Amino acid sequence: VRAAYCGLPCQIRVDWFNPAEGVVDLKTCEDLDRFELDARRFGYAGQMAFYRSVLAAAASEKPEDIPVHIVAVEKGEPFRAGVWKVDSLWLDDCARRNEIALRRLAECRASGSWPTGYEGLRVLSDLK
Repeated sequence: VRAAYCGLPCQIRVDWFNPAEGVVDLKTCEDLDRFELDARRFGYAGQMAFYRSVLAAAASEKPEDIPVHIVAVEKGEPFRAGVWKVDSLWLDDCARRNEIALRRLAECRASGSWPTGYEGLRVLSDLK
């Protein structure tokens, strides 16, 4: 799916979409019991918020009207699987962060300056 989002051309490749059921993304994991921790660690909500926002832009819909689910499957036996509905408020918060990042991207492209946030000298210490 391609659409302009935050004034930039964007593209997503969703695993599955149905207008009534929303977005479903398939993820693999080592241990289903740890999937929720993995989802936070790997930023899945940010990715799903981006998918939802671009789909909404392409379909002229409100993002909050598009449900988002993740199906997680273990990579090894017993190959358990689970389904999670991603909280809409969490997706809204992630979408705001995505929009800030996209505005920053547009500013960097326009200025030709790509700051990292680590331009100054930093101190690494274990002293408290």
